[in-house]
Amino acid sequence: MEILTASHLTKQYGQGPNLVKALDDVSISIHQGEFVAIIGTSGSGKSTLLNMLGGLDRPTSGSVKVDRFELGKLKDEDLTVFRRQRIGFIFQNYNLVPILSAYENIVLPMQLDRKRPDERFLEKVVALLGLEKKLNSMPNQLSGGQQQRVA
Repeated sequence: MEILTASHLTKQYGQGPNLVKALDDVSISIHQGEFVAIIGTSGSGKSTLLNMLGGLDRPTSGSVKVDRFELGKLKDEDLTVFRRQRIGFIFQNYNLVPILSAYENIVLPMQLDRKRPDERFLEKVVALLGLEKKLNSMPNQLSGGQQQRVA
């Protein structure tokens, strides 16, 4: 079963002699349970493609479908909720909220949806990630690897 389909994605910046084609007619299908690696040289469009697939940016043309959702047809607010509930991102700079503890950063997406975290599940995940003793630490008190695991 396909969980993600991107068809004929293009992303262009600028115009005329300054036109940059970050993506040029890219298509991909990913099936449930499949692992995919996106590789390429610097400037080849890897981050741009990931931003399109995750709904962080909209393509100039083409479409992205995740499960049954056509991302280009979602309103900005609906797309924000969709990303928060259905897609996980770990950015290179982790994007932790500096005034929140590790625990507060972990549960923040659930709180934004007005949901309570499943504390038993959360304890298991935190133990698996080796963060039990760091939950009250602020992001600037964590190593890079710990920040990445919190994210």
